[in-house]
Amino acid sequence: MNPNIALLEAARATDGGRGIAVGWMRGRARALARTGKLAGPVLVACVLLLSGPAWGHPPAPSNASPPAAASRPFSIGGCGGAQVDPNITGTLSVVGGPYPPPSVVNQTIEVAFDYLQNSSVNGQPPLFQCLKANVTAITGAGGAFSADMTLQASGCNGRACVYYTGPFDPVSLGVAGAPPSGYFVTSSLVGTTAQVHLVAALDSATLTPFGRTTVSVLAPVTLTAAGLAGDGSPSPSTLAFNWTVVGTGWSIISGRGTPTLVVDSSTGAALGTVTVYVNGTYGSATQQAPSQDAILTAAATMATAGNLVPTSLDEGTPAAFTVNGTGAGGYAYIAHFAPGLGATDVTAPCSATPVNGGYVALSCTAQVTYPDTGTAQPTAALTNGYSSSTPYAYPSVSVAAPLGFFVSPQPDLAYAGTRTTIVVTAETGTGTAPLGPACDLPDPLGVLTCVAGGPTWTFHPVYANPGTFDGYVTVADHAGANVTVPTAAIVAPRPTLTPFPESGANVPSGASYPLTSLYGGGALPATYWWNDSTPSSTLASGSLLTDGPLDFTFLSTTTGRHTLTLTVIDGLGTVIAQSFNATVTAGPAVGIQLGAGSASGSATAGKPYSLSWEATGSDGRPTTLGAGAFTITVASGSPGTLAWVNDSDGGTVLPNAAGQFVLDAGAWNRGYLNFTVVADRAGLVVLDFASGVPISGVPGGMLALTVVPDLSDLHLFDPAGSSAGNGADDTRWQIADRFLNPLTSGFVRVVTDLGGVSSSNASNVQPGPNGSFVWVNYTVPFGTGGTVQVLNPWGVNATVLLWTLSIAGPASVSLLALTLPFGLLAVAVLCLAIAIRGRRPAPAAPVSSGAPSSGEDELMRLAQGRAHVLARSDAEEPRELADLARGWTGRPPDPGELTEWVSSLVAEGALTARVGPDGKPRFLRSPPGAPAPTEAPPKIQIDAAALDAALAHRDEPEPAPSEGEDRSD
Repeated sequence: MNPNIALLEAARATDGGRGIAVGWMRGRARALARTGKLAGPVLVACVLLLSGPAWGHPPAPSNASPPAAASRPFSIGGCGGAQVDPNITGTLSVVGGPYPPPSVVNQTIEVAFDYLQNSSVNGQPPLFQCLKANVTAITGAGGAFSADMTLQASGCNGRACVYYTGPFDPVSLGVAGAPPSGYFVTSSLVGTTAQVHLVAALDSATLTPFGRTTVSVLAPVTLTAAGLAGDGSPSPSTLAFNWTVVGTGWSIISGRGTPTLVVDSSTGAALGTVTVYVNGTYGSATQQAPSQDAILTAAATMATAGNLVPTSLDEGTPAAFTVNGTGAGGYAYIAHFAPGLGATDVTAPCSATPVNGGYVALSCTAQVTYPDTGTAQPTAALTNGYSSSTPYAYPSVSVAAPLGFFVSPQPDLAYAGTRTTIVVTAETGTGTAPLGPACDLPDPLGVLTCVAGGPTWTFHPVYANPGTFDGYVTVADHAGANVTVPTAAIVAPRPTLTPFPESGANVPSGASYPLTSLYGGGALPATYWWNDSTPSSTLASGSLLTDGPLDFTFLSTTTGRHTLTLTVIDGLGTVIAQSFNATVTAGPAVGIQLGAGSASGSATAGKPYSLSWEATGSDGRPTTLGAGAFTITVASGSPGTLAWVNDSDGGTVLPNAAGQFVLDAGAWNRGYLNFTVVADRAGLVVLDFASGVPISGVPGGMLALTVVPDLSDLHLFDPAGSSAGNGADDTRWQIADRFLNPLTSGFVRVVTDLGGVSSSNASNVQPGPNGSFVWVNYTVPFGTGGTVQVLNPWGVNATVLLWTLSIAGPASVSLLALTLPFGLLAVAVLCLAIAIRGRRPAPAAPVSSGAPSSGEDELMRLAQGRAHVLARSDAEEPRELADLARGWTGRPPDPGELTEWVSSLVAEGALTARVGPDGKPRFLRSPPGAPAPTEAPPKIQIDAAALDAALAHRDEPEPAPSEGEDRSD
């Protein structure tokens, strides 16, 4: 600051009430000072003149108002503090210390302060001095006091002037004399209010940490103690520290007798109490602060939980480890992870979250990558450098080989516009289950398709046009690994095969016929083959690598209808085919050969006799008969012989007016003709065969057939006899088969059971003028009864009942029975025999005749049935009984009839029997020339219920034929 300005400011401070004049002069002085033209001496003189009393005037009254306090410290003359009010009031008090406290009444309070003295002698420059002054005050009740720091009056005499200004800071307050033992004095002045304190030198002690504290097991704990004065400031006393530690597992490491103590705890320590006692000496006084306690809880570091994701992963894929635990707060924790399976151990810092009681909750994470496959047993442990946890064991970790898979088919084959099939299969032992999803992105820019599951995924992209296309399939496993592999698809058009130019051609036997079809499209390579239906066989086959023609030359010597089929199957399994129909014609037959049967055969009356013929061409192969008829004539035989001929396809052939059986070309089947001949009269029947082509196998075209009676179906009739009246009866019975053919030899057996006596006698068949006969002789003892039976030894079951008679005693009843008319008795016996002989009895003869029926209707039905069965049979496809009976017109055959037809054909070798896998019999037409079976034919099972129903239906009377209806069958 400019020194002139400083003087003016000092003069203002000593204005003494003349503020207006001084203010005007002050302004002028400031103006001159700013110009720099007012010399220092002149300025000082002006100041003195203005600040002092006018020369020759008395000084100002002493009771003038004091000047206002300076707004900032006044530093002229050595007084550096601010001016304060001279009148203060205050209180003396005791802070801290022992009880009772020292007295605060009648204590002398000393107040020291500064003031400014401004003196001038004989107009000399003024002299400023900062002087010190003291005042005292006596405390009253409660330690109250007041002090007056008013300065002496300023004034001038004839030659000198003295002015006083103040008081100024610092103002100090104290207690006169020495303070009470163990106390020191502090004071303060705020405005006009003063505070004086007697402060105890040692009042209390502090301990850090204080109260309950949680520390880590094995970690050193530093405790710090300090002494405090009554006002909370550090104690000025000379201090001594005494420590005690109580608690199991706790010990002092260092710091006994010092303000700082270091303790620690061993494993298993729990609560520990640390107490500090602080003593002090101040002056001549000794002091003791209240003891301080710290309760320490030793907390072990513990791993309480953990998490590992995933527990199944791929080699090279990181696994996330987390371990949680608890411990004492205030420490840095780390986790030590031991992954196992060759992976490097990992150390990671832990985050700590405070919880109740000084504990912290710990959470530590790390990532580990396993370098190899197998099963690992990872662990993790927590530590703070002092206390370590027991290792935490995670669930076992399965480490799999990196995900690998293959695509099939590769490439995929498909048709344009249809679904392709791409199958992605994970390699066994790779990847972490569960696998999926997998996504397929076909090319070009197809629709992304994803499917779940695994280890196999199937996709069906569709390509609109043919071509070769690439795509990609991406598979993810449970460990997060993603693997992408390429796919390929070859898309082809649908295969085509052009039709043959014509169909239905006639091809001469042995001539060649070229065939061509064009193949296109499809998935190559393709396989083709040519088939012929006659006979069923493959003619040629091969493989196609490109589109193009398929040529074949047909050459056949097998006559008949042929279906030639070209079949192609491409790489996708699509089968296409084209057929060509051709008829292979052969020349007319040049000969007819006898196959089955012989030129001199033997047959049973009513039983069909089978013959097989074969018509062959010039090449020796079977062929059509061509023009000309094949006729059969019954040239000779017994008088009244009835004969029927049945061909294998056309049914029953009846004789024409000339007595010939004509079989035209339609009766032949692929060059073969099967037919049967049936005669009802025993004896020699000569058949005369005639044809437009030579016939071999039958010398002279004549066949001699010897017909014998049907011994399995005999009948007794026309009894003639007498009774002696003594119980004896002799009866002669005519005996013949169902066609009235007499027997030339043999016998019947007469079995009697009369009067308790049984006997069995043979009665020989004897020739007679009216045919063959047998005698039935027996005697009934008087007064008794019994039975008489006549048995046929040639029956199917070796013994068949022909006739029976029940006789009841006494003898008169028997005689009455014998007096019955012989005709009625024969009818009764015949009906009984028909009922007993089998499931399918022959029609009964008229009662008036007394003889068995000639069987013409039954014979006709038998011949027609056998012909129908042969026509329905096939040489290649086995057929069941129901198939053989299908298509029959008129009354359907009952099971017994059908069995008889089929069994007779099997016995003759015209049919071959087989047993199917279901146990049912099936039948094939035997080839021409096949020998008759030497073994018994297989048993043909008949449903009894069906048989009974058929018999019941058969016995019902048929309705009268309507007009024009043909009942010839």
